[in-house]
Amino acid sequence: MRHRVTAAALAALTAAGGLTVVSQTAAQAAPTGRTFHVDCAADPAAATGSKQHPWTSLAEANAHTYGPGDRLLFKRGATCTGTLAPTGTGSADAPFTIADYGNGPARARLDGAGAHDVVLLANTQYVHLKALEITNADNPGSERNGVRVRLTDYGVARGFDISGLYIHDVRGGDYKTVSGSSAIHIAVEGRTKASWYDGLDIGHNRIEDVDREGIYFKSTFSKRDLVGQQQDPNVYPGEWTPSTGVRIHHNTLKSLAGDGMKLDTTSGAGGCGNRPLIEDRTCGLSWR
Repeated sequence: MRHRVTAAALAALTAAGGLTVVSQTAAQAAPTGRTFHVDCAADPAAATGSKQHPWTSLAEANAHTYGPGDRLLFKRGATCTGTLAPTGTGSADAPFTIADYGNGPARARLDGAGAHDVVLLANTQYVHLKALEITNADNPGSERNGVRVRLTDYGVARGFDISGLYIHDVRGGDYKTVSGSSAIHIAVEGRTKASWYDGLDIGHNRIEDVDREGIYFKSTFSKRDLVGQQQDPNVYPGEWTPSTGVRIHHNTLKSLAGDGMKLDTTSGAGGCGNRPLIEDRTCGLSWR
């Protein structure tokens, strides 16, 4: 004979036996992730990514694939040179976080030394980038960026938070393309699969001395009647696919060679408290 156990009966049995029932939700809690440390001024011997034996180069950080809840932390007061281009993704409950560690007075510094990108986040989602100093001044005049977020034939990407960065001396040329030059460059590339961002927060960043753009969005999926022939349809052939859930707020931008902010191919993007470009300090501002 088959027996059914009701919720009341289960509760009675649990109380009588002093048992603890763990819910399915608790059992499936978000992963805690792993923490990796980078100190480019440390001794490279026996580097494992631990706090005691940190990685000492961006190449080591780039060689690892990250997952939900992972943290990649850079030592305050140390400078790493080159391009940080991590692979892997976070999740809605457990983003992948790139930030700093230590108590030094100076920020953790990433110097592109003339590379195209200092930080490149490509075909990923649920990534938080926080608190670092980013510069890229060597060999000025070439197309380059401080931070570039890029989707290529990816579809929708969610969960980006870019905050608390100090980006300066990004000495690019007079380029205003889908690939550069900007302090923070948000790009959608490709021709096969429409891509867009849904949930992108850029706030509390300090941006100064940049050639050319401050915060710049560009997409190859931006063709619509409103744009007309303002851009080459061979370069930007995709039908209008705007990014959504975009919020740009409380950023300070100064000494830029071009636009402060250009939010191309977005729908309902909003922001407040950006200085000095927006003097109306109330929220609810929007660009379309």
